[in-house]
Amino acid sequence: MSDGLAVLRQRARRGDPEAIFRLATKYYDGDGVRRDFRKAAAYYERGAGLRIPYFEWCLGMAYRRGQGVKLSLPKAAKYFRLAAEGGRPEAMTDLGALLWSGSGVRRSPREAIHWYRRAGRLGQPVAWHNLAECYYSGTGVPKNQAKAFRYYVRAAELGHVGSAFKVGAALLDGEGVRRQPSAAISWLRKASKQGDADALQYLGLCYFNGYGVRRDPRKGVALYRRAAALGVPQALYNLGLAYLHGVGVRRNRRTAERLVKRAGPGVKRSPGD
Repeated sequence: MSDGLAVLRQRARRGDPEAIFRLATKYYDGDGVRRDFRKAAAYYERGAGLRIPYFEWCLGMAYRRGQGVKLSLPKAAKYFRLAAEGGRPEAMTDLGALLWSGSGVRRSPREAIHWYRRAGRLGQPVAWHNLAECYYSGTGVPKNQAKAFRYYVRAAELGHVGSAFKVGAALLDGEGVRRQPSAAISWLRKASKQGDADALQYLGLCYFNGYGVRRDPRKGVALYRRAAALGVPQALYNLGLAYLHGVGVRRNRRTAERLVKRAGPGVKRSPGD
């Protein structure tokens, strides 16, 4: 039989970390009690006072989201740093993100990369993905697409959906790695199955043109539609071209013009680019 709330509260007042954790979780989730972010944050603060990295990270998240406390990115950064220095990998990733963007702290991409590396080595897929983004864009480090690709792979292998798309796209386009359309399909399918809109668009591109798979314009168009419904401008544009040329769909110039207009600027001007 689980402890009653009164017993848990008594144990928490004595500084019992397990009781503090259970009460914080109950109030955060609304498990057996009325959901109350303020009470959850109060217990996070009590746990953070014991210098327990998990609670420091949770309190940082509360300040970052403004849940139960007034939103404060400087305070979020403070508690993320405490938790990161205490070895909490999620806090390392979150501190890195604030340092990278300069949110609540002085911007320092170099220090962000330091924390991303530490968190990645502790199994944080988001950290590897963020580190890959740094190398891809050349932020805080020299631009290096080969390194970006390797870090995307590490993140994707740990289940990061966005990185799975990035791996597939790199293999299709030959960015940072030798072009391998067939291998790209596997990663794009994996990301698409988890709802990644960009992966759906790229997979549509592959089927429409026969990159790494048997050419099937109708299937390509169906994938474009799914990606377009999720707000991908390139999918709208590619779908418009399909209507313009009557490939995979019945030709309809008016529909083509409407879709291309909706896509707006900034898209590749042909699906094979």
